Amino acid sequence: MSTSRSAGSPRSCDYRRNDRPKYDDLAQSRSGGHTAVSEVRRAAEERWTDGHSRSGPLEQSVMKDDSVPLLDLCQVEQGDRRSAWENVMAERLVPMGIDISADAEGGGHGLLRSLDLSDIKVTEWDCPTLKVSRTKRLIETSNTEVLMLLTASSGTQHFELQSGTARIRPGTGLISTGRVAYKSTVSPGLRKRSVVIPLSALASYDTGGSIPDCVMLDQSRPLARVLISFVESMGSHVSS
Repeated sequence: MSTSRSAGSPRSCDYRRNDRPKYDDLAQSRSGGHTAVSEVRRAAEERWTDGHSRSGPLEQSVMKDDSVPLLDLCQVEQGDRRSAWENVMAERLVPMGIDISADAEGGGHGLLRSLDLSDIKVTEWDCPTLKVSRTKRLIETSNTEVLMLLTASSGTQHFELQSGTARIRPGTGLISTGRVAYKSTVSPGLRKRSVVIPLSALASYDTGGSIPDCVMLDQSRPLARVLISFVESMGSHVSS
């Protein structure tokens, strides 16, 4: 698939650790206190552990120590699940519109956890079935200057971009900037990992004057294999 190029905007980088968003407001608005917040987090932790207990050694090592359960759709009222998932995607990735499936609305499947390193956002997603749209208008209004890396451990996500189509599945990855418009379909059972880096953090590195807006990675490229494997084991690397 072809890629387009556009220049990044150098800015100074603040490497202080950011406060991690815990989405406490949502839990507190339902039950009115920190006890409810603890119950939401504990339920998310238990569901995440149960859902990943049969994974291999590498998969179990990911996000195992300092990860924070941010959202469990089972703990969100049915009418609020779409907006809750849309809000957390905007916070952890970039703003986008979503159309969540009726099954996800009813069953409440959807979990995510975070393990951030300074201003680098690392998120583990256990996704509901949904459709996603990142429009040019959202790009213009949000002005999100980030570099994103996505990898999948199960399931698939299909992307329709101006330059063509792409699909992430186990063993592949997608590198993109926040300037890319696309439509995307998330299959049932998608588990993916995202790493989001502010472009300002890359300002001091020589990128040849531009960063590709979108690049697909697969196992046929040795360096891509190394990068994908590193991202899949990032939890153990960061906590060591």
